[in-house]
Order: sequence, then structure tokens, then C-alpha cells
Amino acid sequence: MLRPEERGPRRELAESVGLMMFREAHSVLISDEAPLAQVAADVLDGETLGGSKQAALWRHGHVVALVDFAGSVPRTVVMIDDRPEALDTTSHHDDWLEWLALSNVMTAAQLGVEITARSLVIAESGRRQSPMSLGCRRPGTKWLST
Repeated sequence: MLRPEERGPRRELAESVGLMMFREAHSVLISDEAPLAQVAADVLDGETLGGSKQAALWRHGHVVALVDFAGSVPRTVVMIDDRPEALDTTSHHDDWLEWLALSNVMTAAQLGVEITARSLVIAESGRRQSPMSLGCRRPGTKWLST
């Protein structure tokens, strides 16, 4: 637990970390209507983004961070891809560590930060997932043992 005198500086760091990491980000146009977390999931899914609202996108393998500066308080989503096919990659452990570090820093921000996983956003949206994303096997295939 943080002592009261530690909360202010940690919150300031959390609120500015988005600006620090976005030196490596690029500007994207996103939908005005779609929730920011859904747009982040679309990035992980390889969907083409489009819209009229400008945002900043940062990506590290299976982790994306998206910042919408349009409102009075910037909104940020940090999302990890937790689909089975992403989890099976050799780089996912490093991606998870990056997501965890960002999560730990950014949770001190008071407003506008959502730390999440792709599966949670897809479940909330009601969007169908592929059988592979749900961990289901295709007909005629066998489960692989590790």
C-alpha cells in the first residue's frame, strides 16, 4: 500500500507514462463511435482502422496501447492478446512482462486508463470469436499435449 506522500508522484508518473511511451507510437484515425477498447482489439485482430478521430497507437508484439486525446482527459487502453494462438508464441512471455509493467505503472492514474485483455473486450462486445480463439478444436483434429 502506498503512503499518502507517495501517491501524488506515482499518479503524476502514471498520467504521463502514456506520453513517454508514445515517442515510439504513431498517429492513427479511429472511429468516433467505437469504444476505445474495441478499437484496441481490432488492432490485435489485424483489422483496418478508420474514422475521423485522431489517436496514438503503440504496439509491442501482442500488446497494444491506444490513447485518445480528444476529451478533456486523455483515455488510454493497454491490452494484451490472450488468444491461444498468441499465447503459444515464443515472444508472448516478454509481451506479457511489458503489459504487466505498464499495468503496474498506469493503475495509479486517476482517470481514463483501462488495463485489459482481448478476451474480456470481445466477451463484453458479444462479438463472435473463432473456434481457435475459444480454445476449441476443429472437427477432425486432435488436442495437442504439451
